[in-house]
Amino acid sequence: MTRRPVDRRSFLTLWLLGVAGVAASVPYLFRSGVLDPAALPVSPALAVGATIGQTAVLLAAATWIGLSLGPAVGLRTPFLDALVGAHPMPDPRPVVAQALGLGAVTGALVLGVDRIVFAGRVAIGAGIAGTPPEILGIGVLAAFAGGTYEELLLRFGAMTLVVWALWRLHPGPDGMPRPWMVWIGVVLTAALFAVGHLPATAQLTALTPAVIVRALVLNGLPGVLFGWLYWKGGLEAAMVAHVGAGLVLHVGGGLL
Repeated sequence: MTRRPVDRRSFLTLWLLGVAGVAASVPYLFRSGVLDPAALPVSPALAVGATIGQTAVLLAAATWIGLSLGPAVGLRTPFLDALVGAHPMPDPRPVVAQALGLGAVTGALVLGVDRIVFAGRVAIGAGIAGTPPEILGIGVLAAFAGGTYEELLLRFGAMTLVVWALWRLHPGPDGMPRPWMVWIGVVLTAALFAVGHLPATAQLTALTPAVIVRALVLNGLPGVLFGWLYWKGGLEAAMVAHVGAGLVLHVGGGLL
């Protein structure tokens, strides 16, 4: 069996979570300067509505791919499956602790590399500006956004599709994808994750070679971690790690 029927409750849960994540990203986009009301060709409200609407369509496709194709290649949502399927719920504590810790460490590593390696070479801006409560609030929303809709689009949708396609072409002897197939999915979607940040970066500065390298390195590194966690621990682990990294980058980086 290469795909399974999509459970409506699982689909709606993940899709609504992703749409909520897109909405949560709006304050960060405006405060960081990625969305400049003065430069928008339409009203800010219309621009926000269009952004949420377009991403909601992509989220629907990604959610369907993940739920339909993921189980055949061992890519799952173990906690959601237990919740909607009345299966025994796994203990979330070790998964959350590992994912949150790895995400926070990776976020700190990215922050350190940015400030040590790229300081003086790339001028992007200060990120979130404001009082500590404002930075905390917007940073938490940005971390939640990254951990929800970005993981649904990139890991649950894109990575699942890549791994499934490779598996269909050349399944392993045990009927599952070979590890190299999964690693191709991890690396490709990490690269896509990094490239996907370039349009937002272009709103803040010119895309010089140094700026492009910075975006690829700083976004590709955590992308590999999130993909590995999706493979080994499920989508929820990747989401938690992404939130952990986002908290360090957006809240810690803004306050330091």
